[in-house]
Amino acid sequence: MNYLYKKINQKGFTLIELLIVISIISFLASTFFPTMNEARAKGEDVRRIASLKNIQTDIANQTNIGQLSYATIFSTGEVAQKVQTLLSQTRVSATSVGLKSDTDTYAIVFPLQKGGYWCVDSDGNSQYVTAPIVAMAGPYSCALAVSPTEGPGSIDDTFTEASV
Repeated sequence: MNYLYKKINQKGFTLIELLIVISIISFLASTFFPTMNEARAKGEDVRRIASLKNIQTDIANQTNIGQLSYATIFSTGEVAQKVQTLLSQTRVSATSVGLKSDTDTYAIVFPLQKGGYWCVDSDGNSQYVTAPIVAMAGPYSCALAVSPTEGPGSIDDTFTEASV
């Protein structure tokens, strides 16, 4: 009877109870943090893709409205400035970005955080590619650097995949 009375009035936790709680918390944290890092990387890739799509739309608007050539648009610095802003926001090295244009075509290839690159071009393509276009000669197109077996096939696939 005396033992039962002591157990009921006992305050605090035993060492075993504390160790069990700590092990459960550490197990949950070890499964949670890698998932969060992966989700963060996917979110960053979606942001990069959306920014590139926005730049592609701006270029299309400038060529349609002002009847400007791609070489003129890229030489005025507005597109290069938008790409530079994207570089500073994502902390990506300028040497890893492919930005090529001539009078009739352009292609911009930007690295993704989860690997590979995203390419937008003058043909309206916006797709995953495996390599930058640093050594590519004009006419410029994402189709020249595409690997159909890797990565998502369109921007919609990436948004869907990242939102899952």
